[in-house]
Amino acid sequence: MSLESVLTLRLVDDGHAVAQLHGALDMDTTVGLCDALGGAVDTGHRHLVLDMSGVDFCDSTGLNMIVLVRRHVAERHGTLVMAGVGELVQRVLDITGVGTVIPQYPDVEQALAHTPD
Repeated sequence: MSLESVLTLRLVDDGHAVAQLHGALDMDTTVGLCDALGGAVDTGHRHLVLDMSGVDFCDSTGLNMIVLVRRHVAERHGTLVMAGVGELVQRVLDITGVGTVIPQYPDVEQALAHTPD
């Protein structure tokens, strides 16, 4: 599966990027996601919004990818937030505790409004 079928990356400004994720986050689809998202952070877009509104499934591989991206962002003194998390994915985030360590907002606009300038 190609990275383009899972990720649409929008560079908002010098410090912010929105990663719109699509479909399932699993072993088949997360290959390359950490590198792509880490690359955006490494080029100065330290404040990253994961738009989860298009994600309909997330397994342990997807959760691991999110945690790794969070660590990468934190090491570069940035922020990671999620927007538009659906009910099924929210349940996985709640069960695993990942939902308590990454701030969540109903939509991308609110998420961007709560990230540093």
